[in-house]
Amino acid sequence: MTAIESRPRRDSALTTLTNYLIVSGLLTCVVIGVVQLGRQLSPTWNAGYIPFLCFFIALESAYLTRYVRYGKLPVPWYTLRAAEALVLFLLLRSLLGVLRGPQPTEVSNPFYGHPDGELLVLVIIAALTWVGSWRLAAELLNLETLDPMLDREIVREVAQVQVEIRRELIMFTLLGGVALTFLAGLLRLHLRTNSQSGEAALHGLEHVVAYFFLALVLFSRTRLNLLRSGWLWENVPMGRSVGGRWITYTLLMLAAAVGVAVVLPTRYSLGLLSTLGYILQLGIIVIEFIFFVLATLLYVLLSLFAPNPQLDRPQPPLAQPPQLSLAPNGTQPGISEFVQSLIFWIVFLIIVGYVVAQYLRRHPEVVAWLKQLPGMSLVVRGWRKLREWFSGLGQQIEDLREARRRARRPTPVRSTSASRRWLNPRKLSPRQQVQFYYLAMLRRGGEHGHARQPTQTPYEYARTLERQVPEIDQDVDGITEEFIEARYSRHDIPPEQVGLVRRYWERIKRALRR
Repeated sequence: MTAIESRPRRDSALTTLTNYLIVSGLLTCVVIGVVQLGRQLSPTWNAGYIPFLCFFIALESAYLTRYVRYGKLPVPWYTLRAAEALVLFLLLRSLLGVLRGPQPTEVSNPFYGHPDGELLVLVIIAALTWVGSWRLAAELLNLETLDPMLDREIVREVAQVQVEIRRELIMFTLLGGVALTFLAGLLRLHLRTNSQSGEAALHGLEHVVAYFFLALVLFSRTRLNLLRSGWLWENVPMGRSVGGRWITYTLLMLAAAVGVAVVLPTRYSLGLLSTLGYILQLGIIVIEFIFFVLATLLYVLLSLFAPNPQLDRPQPPLAQPPQLSLAPNGTQPGISEFVQSLIFWIVFLIIVGYVVAQYLRRHPEVVAWLKQLPGMSLVVRGWRKLREWFSGLGQQIEDLREARRRARRPTPVRSTSASRRWLNPRKLSPRQQVQFYYLAMLRRGGEHGHARQPTQTPYEYARTLERQVPEIDQDVDGITEEFIEARYSRHDIPPEQVGLVRRYWERIKRALRR
């Protein structure tokens, strides 16, 4: 039996119901996409009831998965699951018979001459929904809150396993979203190729949006479970209202994201190159206007020295508005269409750039492979030079601002008891931050009568401090181990380790103040 199954701590009934409703909603959205495409391929197919049916099948499968995990089974679990599958098949067959009404023998008997195609499709959809709910519910059970009575080492190992389980859950859910998006695109392509553009517009993408909305809520809840496991390992007390506030803020954030998505334009009349060309034309007009202003100023200055200059006064350039490329219907887009296209492409490029940057940051092997491509070294050096130039320019501007601020301030009179200069640890590297918090512990310990002797090693001082302040023995051991690693190792110190050391330091500081 694994560590996850050894001493589980069941989530509340409301939390379980919420999770399983989300799982059922996700699978139902996928079924809606399948049904929409199937009804276009077979217009006589009566499939309006299938999404509702699959929702309850998914909910039943999830709860039975939980019963198999925690309940006292009268028979082996595979026997119970086989009986469940048989009962579901009989229910599907009976439901289909009721919906059809009285039929001839060759139609009502699925084994009469040829298989029943409608029943076969219904069984396949229901079976995939049943298996998908089983898979998601099992992974959610493995991500439930750990028992606080478990040993710290077991909690740490199980928390690491939960990270991998959550990654698999996210991958499985995203694959379902990709499949749903593909089905929606395939449906619209089928309708447009059959000259049914108006009907394609009637098939909205609400189920696709609902799928990803529910997926984000599910990811947020599983993230909270991982945080709870980490808090349990660090002995951080958890309030009962954390879960409610977490889901509330998650829904508010997603609602704000949906609102922004509704406000932002989702279409464009100009392509990317046409939009860039329009911006370039606007830039040329601005430059011409600047040259006109400079020429006018030069003319005014020369007129001061020559009473009747024979110079030709510069004429203002005729600022022709940039010409937009014609739309496919032959009409020229207006300024509102240009603004919508500009906002669309800016948001699109920002999102694409952010996704690419995050992907390359998480996969350094891809960056190493890209650097080996021919000519990539020149691009990297050019980009580095450009960044250095912009950073130098920004530093020069900041220096000028600082010089102006210093010139405006009166020169302070320095006293012999100058105040201590505080250092912001967030500006240090992770290794330096770990050493900073350890040295802060030494300084604070000396201020409260627990000074470190010059001959004491870090471990000897840790034992001395633990005897004097026993309630922080684990925190002192932890911050000492992290300091030794940061001081004498050569590998990189991850930022997560800095957060752990900071929490050690906060608890030590509170204990020393008492």
